[in-house]
Amino acid sequence: MSSSSSIDAHLRVLFRSTLLFGIACGISIALSSLHLNAIGFSMGKIGYLAIFFGAGVVLSALPAGYLIRRVSAKWTLVCSLFLYSTTVIAFPILKSFEAIAAVRFLDGIFTAGVWVGSETILLMRAEPGRKAYLTTLYAIWLSSGYVAGPLLSMGIVYVAPMYAAFIVSGGFAIASGLFSLILLPRDEAPDQLPSAKRAEGDHAEASDSQA
Repeated sequence: MSSSSSIDAHLRVLFRSTLLFGIACGISIALSSLHLNAIGFSMGKIGYLAIFFGAGVVLSALPAGYLIRRVSAKWTLVCSLFLYSTTVIAFPILKSFEAIAAVRFLDGIFTAGVWVGSETILLMRAEPGRKAYLTTLYAIWLSSGYVAGPLLSMGIVYVAPMYAAFIVSGGFAIASGLFSLILLPRDEAPDQLPSAKRAEGDHAEASDSQA
């Protein structure tokens, strides 16, 4: 039951989308400080900008949950991916501290939207007893992107200007959004999800064994 063939098909889509998003993040993270240093930002200011990203994540985490209930996990994920791509592409264009801080703040908001949307879909579709296993797989796909992204960024900046790497990063985020938009289904009713059906089956088996 732990083989990849037994994993819900929609979770396999989610994992691949997560890899693309991880690559986008990996490229951006690897080059952001280098870019800021190249345009004259001090180490202190670069550190302050990280605070704006963290603030965006913290302040948007709870509203993201509300948005999922109002819209859906899929649309929260897809919209967050597309909006995240705009912040990555816009980042190297901006020059002032205030503008970059605003983009970093939005980056944090949309990143949190991706995380919450992805993990909500994961937990909704994961069968009882396999949530830890599937969450581990999710983390592996995401962290693999974080590893591949910086490696890819080194190749890009070797043959092209640094700005091109941010465009590629945004392209990966857009690809992740399109992948999720096209291949992920709409959120299903809770009682129709694999997790609910498996739980119902386990409850029925337990009742039969007690009879």
